Amino acid sequence: GFEDCTTLLKLWDEHQNWEKALQIFNKIQPVNSNAIADMALENWIEMSEKVAHPEFLLRKKVESLLEKNFPEIFKSRYGMVTYTLIPYGLIQKAGVLQDQIFQELMKNVTSIDQVSPEKAESLLQKNYVPFLKEHHLDLRPFKETE
Repeated sequence: GFEDCTTLLKLWDEHQNWEKALQIFNKIQPVNSNAIADMALENWIEMSEKVAHPEFLLRKKVESLLEKNFPEIFKSRYGMVTYTLIPYGLIQKAGVLQDQIFQELMKNVTSIDQVSPEKAESLLQKNYVPFLKEHHLDLRPFKETE
């Protein structure tokens, strides 16, 4: 609901015309609504079935490590939904890229100590940063303006 509000207000600011703003909103927002619904279902499955699995717990540790070490170029999907104003459709696409990166990064890894920060940064720079740049995504948390 909040994303709907921020999107609609942004469109109003751009066009200063409710008819035009609503027309564009109705065209673009279903992608984001569908994306957050899909991600909510995935989260429910994750929370109900995967939280006790060692692979899941390791992935969460690796996500946290990447967020800490590379805050300008990595934020978990959960972090993007919770702490940014990135449209949900783009977050969903970013999550797919993240899954691919984690598959490669965590190959033959059984503990957080085995994760190579150099390999992580290389994979992010090669496979993730171009996506961020293409979509002009800012991973810094939203801050209120004064």
